[in-house]
Amino acid sequence: MNRSRTLAAYAALLVVVTFVLQWLAARHHSFTLLTAHLGLLIVILGVFAAGILARVFRPGPVTLHRILGAVSAYLLVGLMWAFAYLALRLSIPGAVEFQIDPGGPPALDSFIYFSFGTLTSVGYGAAAAVNPVARSLVMTESLVGQFYPPIFIGSLVGMAVQSRHKD
Repeated sequence: MNRSRTLAAYAALLVVVTFVLQWLAARHHSFTLLTAHLGLLIVILGVFAAGILARVFRPGPVTLHRILGAVSAYLLVGLMWAFAYLALRLSIPGAVEFQIDPGGPPALDSFIYFSFGTLTSVGYGAAAAVNPVARSLVMTESLVGQFYPPIFIGSLVGMAVQSRHKD
């Protein structure tokens, strides 16, 4: 995105709006603003992941930067799901339950832990999706987590092999 001033401006605007929404939500204790903030965070992370993947899969040789880009996009996807679980838990209390509940709503790090456990299919059992919507999100994230590595790594390997045959 750094090569397109228009895309960079839109991305910067989205980030600024997200910060403003976060500040307003904290200041006014507004559920609506907090939900909008989380939704916009999910969109921003998705835009960044898509932008990175567009660069990763452009024509040319496979480099370490492309591989690290694919890994970065995978991590951004995990963060997107974490914010989605947090938004769901705020909308539907108890949608995702944690074994160790420190009292009050779980912090973001609990949702990040749950998301990456789901994405990588490790799932230590420290949390469970109780609500049907949460279960659907978990199943979808699990499928993304299972298909992302072989599809994207396979594509990068195919690009590397194709690049070597051209040389």
